[in-house]
Amino acid sequence: YFSRPGFLEENYRTAGDLLKRALSYDSEFAHAHSLLSRTYSSLRWQGYDISPPTLELSQKHAERALVLNSDLPASHIAMGYYYYHGQRMYDEAREHFDTARRMQPNNAEIIAAIGFVERRLGRWEESIEMLDRAISLDPMNSNLHHNQGNTYVYLRSYERARSAYDKALSLSPDHHSARIWDAEINISWRGDTETVRTFVENYSHIMRELPALWLFLQFSIRDYEGMIRTVSQVPGDIYRSQRSLFPSSYFLGLAYENLGEDERAHRYYEEALAQMEDLYADHKDDWRYRSGIGLIYAGLGLEEEAIAEGEKAVELLPPSLDALAGTMPKQNLARIYAYLQRTEEAVDLLRELLSIPSRISIPRLKVEPSWDPIRETSEFQQLIHEFEESV
Repeated sequence: YFSRPGFLEENYRTAGDLLKRALSYDSEFAHAHSLLSRTYSSLRWQGYDISPPTLELSQKHAERALVLNSDLPASHIAMGYYYYHGQRMYDEAREHFDTARRMQPNNAEIIAAIGFVERRLGRWEESIEMLDRAISLDPMNSNLHHNQGNTYVYLRSYERARSAYDKALSLSPDHHSARIWDAEINISWRGDTETVRTFVENYSHIMRELPALWLFLQFSIRDYEGMIRTVSQVPGDIYRSQRSLFPSSYFLGLAYENLGEDERAHRYYEEALAQMEDLYADHKDDWRYRSGIGLIYAGLGLEEEAIAEGEKAVELLPPSLDALAGTMPKQNLARIYAYLQRTEEAVDLLRELLSIPSRISIPRLKVEPSWDPIRETSEFQQLIHEFEESV
């Protein structure tokens, strides 16, 4: 269950339940402690549960595994992921991953972990090399192919990304995260929204497992009625993913606003704000929370509050701390600026994001509705021209 493709909460929860049962029979089972630690760190990393007790349990079981058997590579892998996923302490994580690799130099899982850390540090070529090595040792692992595809998306090497996702999906047709990222390539690569529209029509069952990703995909192709249907069909007040934290009501506000029903949209934005304020105590240091509430403030026309929250998200997770995810708070801040028609600030951020590995691309900027408020400005058009000329 832990290794099933797609990084889904239900699989981590099931794995955790089984491991706790195992430990009820044998409390000194080091391997069970190590993997249970990783279920907690994965729940946190994927954004499903960032509460302090989850982090504490990840640390507790990793430390217990090391006490029981410090010669077990899995014990060091667990502690490495506690530092990586739990604390973003990359040096400490790398130390444990390197220790595990000395014990098992051809363990694909360990080599991939090192590659993931390299990617967060912005060492993209080293990351690709490590993941290629891991894939050569474990070629049937669809999650590895998916992760390599994600790397190529950020590097805007879309042909290689597509190849990686095709491989992941050939191994695991139910790897829905890979399928959504593969669909998104059509926008980032060629600005092709029609292919994505066909995809949305044919794979609507995915929405239940990954609602946030699905809704943003629908938004990118201006399927506003579809967004409303998705929220009505997917239970839950808060949609969480590794890169976003939004109430379902936010997506309704976004959809109705773009359908021209401003009064109705405003009511949903107000509802979304109230729901987010209830999460403040546990999420105030979560960049996803700050970005999310900033975009909601923007929807409500609260300019100063929106910018302050967007800037706080960037402060919490800058690219210098995480070269991969650290571009997302800046992307969201650019969306806030664009929504508020602060063209100069939005364009400055987009120029920066186009100059480094990120999910922003010229074809995407040309079609996504987020940039409609500044699309016809001379500054935005100059940005498009500037980077089209450099390709």
